[in-house]
Order: sequence, then structure tokens, then C-alpha cells
Amino acid sequence: MDSPAKRRQPTEYSEDDEETEVEPDPNQQTFREFLLNMADEMAEKIDDHLEREILFIRKCYEHQMSKDEAFWSAYERGEVELEDMPASVASSKH
Repeated sequence: MDSPAKRRQPTEYSEDDEETEVEPDPNQQTFREFLLNMADEMAEKIDDHLEREILFIRKCYEHQMSKDEAFWSAYERGEVELEDMPASVASSKH
């Protein structure tokens, strides 16, 4: 067991310590700004994804293709990556 002499003594603070203020760095991003920037980036990614989905649905309708056929057709032409396809479409390819 620790002897009382080895135990850490509580730190004593003076009134001057409480008055110390740190100047914020104007070049440093606040946590709120960081979260807002992340939210903007995520919203942009969602918008891009939804736009691609809408284009695929339009292609399906125009060419009277199933969604599976439209995705695989676009994949074979190199217009989309395999990661962009829903799992249900990717698993339908033999």
C-alpha cells in the first residue's frame, strides 16, 4: 500500500491562476466551425448521390430498363464504380 507521504498532495491554486485567460488563435478553427464544415461536406455528398440516383431512374424510364439492367449497363461503360451500386443490384450479376 502507498504510504501517506507518497500520495499526491492536492494542487493548490492561487487567485491569479483563475484570472489567466488564453487568447484564442484567430487561425484555429472552432469546434462549431469544424462541425458546420463537416455538415456542409456531408450535404454535398448526399446531393451528389441523389443526383446520380435520379439520373439512373430517368435512364431506366427512358430506355424501359430495369434498375439492375441500367446499373450494369452503366458499369460496363465505365460510368459508375461497383461501390456506387446498391448491394441488391451488385449481387444480381451472375
